Amino acid sequence: MYHGENYFKEALTILKNNSSSNYWDIIPLIEEMEYSRDENIIPTKNFEKAEEKAIKAIQKSKKNQIKILDRAYLLLGKSRFYDQRYIASLQALGQVVERKDEAILWKVMIYLNLDQIDLALKIITDELKTRNKNQINIELLKATVQSEIINKNYKKALVGLKKIYENIDDKIIKSRSSFISAQIYSKNNELDSAKVFYSKTLNSGIKKSSEIYLISKLRLMHINENIDLAEYSKIRRSGIYPEKISLINFYEGLSTLKTDTLKAVILFNKALKHENIDHFLKIKIYKNLQKISYDQKNYLESSNYIDTLLNIENQSSKEFFKLNALKNKLKSVTKLEEKNIEIDSILTLSKLTEKEINDLKTKSNSDSQKKQIKVSNNFNNNTFYYYNQLAIEKGIQDFKMKWGNLKLQDNWKMNLEDNKVISQSAHKNYTNKLIEKIVDYSLTVYEQDSLYNLYNKNMLMLGIYYNEFFNDYVKSLKKLENINQKYLTNDDKIQLKYYKYLSYLNNKNLKSNHLKKEILENYPSSIYAKRINQQKLVDHQNMDKLKDSIQNLINTNKVELSSRLVDSLIVLNIKRNDLFDLKLIKSELTLKKDNIKSYVDELTSLKLEFPENKDKLDRMINIVSSIILKKSLDIKEDNFVFGFFIEKKFNNNYGNLNIEYYDENYDLLISYGHASLISAENSLNEFLKKNKKLSNNKYFVFSTSQFINALVFKTLDN
Repeated sequence: MYHGENYFKEALTILKNNSSSNYWDIIPLIEEMEYSRDENIIPTKNFEKAEEKAIKAIQKSKKNQIKILDRAYLLLGKSRFYDQRYIASLQALGQVVERKDEAILWKVMIYLNLDQIDLALKIITDELKTRNKNQINIELLKATVQSEIINKNYKKALVGLKKIYENIDDKIIKSRSSFISAQIYSKNNELDSAKVFYSKTLNSGIKKSSEIYLISKLRLMHINENIDLAEYSKIRRSGIYPEKISLINFYEGLSTLKTDTLKAVILFNKALKHENIDHFLKIKIYKNLQKISYDQKNYLESSNYIDTLLNIENQSSKEFFKLNALKNKLKSVTKLEEKNIEIDSILTLSKLTEKEINDLKTKSNSDSQKKQIKVSNNFNNNTFYYYNQLAIEKGIQDFKMKWGNLKLQDNWKMNLEDNKVISQSAHKNYTNKLIEKIVDYSLTVYEQDSLYNLYNKNMLMLGIYYNEFFNDYVKSLKKLENINQKYLTNDDKIQLKYYKYLSYLNNKNLKSNHLKKEILENYPSSIYAKRINQQKLVDHQNMDKLKDSIQNLINTNKVELSSRLVDSLIVLNIKRNDLFDLKLIKSELTLKKDNIKSYVDELTSLKLEFPENKDKLDRMINIVSSIILKKSLDIKEDNFVFGFFIEKKFNNNYGNLNIEYYDENYDLLISYGHASLISAENSLNEFLKKNKKLSNNKYFVFSTSQFINALVFKTLDN
């Protein structure tokens, strides 16, 4: 038995050394559960050896040697637990007699690992019914608390954690119980209670060098608003936590963030440079950097941080999908911003004389050889500044080689004199690149006009996007006010006035009244005049319900009603994303009402109106275009249908027949699911005997694939 228990301890030590606690989530009260996760289990023969020794002890022991047998069965059950042979483990634990509480605790751990929380709680409840209610059974209490934590029943868990803290001398369990209590209170934003229990963890008697002690101290300092930031330096200088410098820097960054954003960012980046940085800590740091960039309206930098997070986040998590959605929104502005930098660079280059270009080329080559690159410290004024270390590793040098360290200014006008703080400006890099590749870098009048046209259209879309997607009315207005209307269509000009009106309105600028009057008087029938008259924005959740209602109408073949409803909603004051969804539904209705080619035309026009959704629309158009090219849908369906044309003005209720929209005058009555052509024809004849008035209507029998293709391509009446 002695050697078996030693084998078990050695195997458990290996697991401990290869596991790391995730203190960002509520940790398990039962420490052993941390080592039993799939990602921590590594091949080891020691659990098997421990099992062999336990079996030998059981075989050699007499029935009355209860204590030896209990030790052996517990060792057998625990060894099998870590080998994840849960059924065999339960069988062994079921043989324990005197140390029953401990055996029940391990049984509960098995059921919790199998996500059988109700069964775990039932075992505990059944056992407690046989016990003295006034007696505290620590093992059963630990099992109960762990079950309630996993069950997210935190109120009950807190009651049990308090009892454990007050009735146990084990320093590790004592510290874990108070730490978990603090975590729960923090999660519920009850910070005063959290402070109390983080303090209790510090006073539980555990070693100051332990990770749980350090994290409790750091979190207590962070929660405390009056903390002296010099305390973080003291912890670093103590030398007790050489492997936790990243964690200390992170918490100092959090505390500093309240008063000094730039210093917080520097601390976060220091934390990222440490070799042994924890995976969960890395995610936390990048999330803070991303939020800082986003809050400071630095959307390009925020987008790059999201790229990094998408590479390290769990792809099945909710957070991953939220980040991906935000990335798609940011992509709509970052692409346009980058495109306008490129256009501005080309236009600037075209205006330079040959001497100026040669001077620029010489200066650019000289600057590119410098090892030190000066970066503006004007972080709060949106200077382009890369803090993202992982992003640098994965491609930022390529970006800098192309664009340089450029300022993120609203008009993107690149003045070479203003960029002295940056040794490699976008103009220098991009201009030098062009000089290397081309001889004639001048532009014709037509080429200049084309670029100015694209530049100003991009500015209009940026003004719209900043308004619609980010509610950034200041940045939206700056874009819109820098547009040269000479390059806009009449429709664009009305749209420009409307979004300037919204920006002025949200910034409480009286200019909004003038624009409102101009739109209402000069463009009274426009969609923008109707939205202004409506004033109140339609709630997004209500719009989602309306979209669902429309889809239900379409599914029940109420195409005309659906179409009218969509048309009535499009003119309302709604967010751009909702407007796109409605117009996409309208295009699908076009497919039903008209034909597949008209559907492609609708999708193509949506690309012009909603360029931010170009990728999605292109994929849809490619799929539909391939269908048009092949002139058929690939449908593997060997069933048959029969059906009738029937005028809409007549009653179309014919029992189990489905009603399909065909055109504005006719519906189709369809019977699906016939196994063969003969079966379909026989069913048709039987149906006509009962419904003789339909015998004069045009009817047909097709395979299901033929019918669907004819319906899509509107060839049924040929």
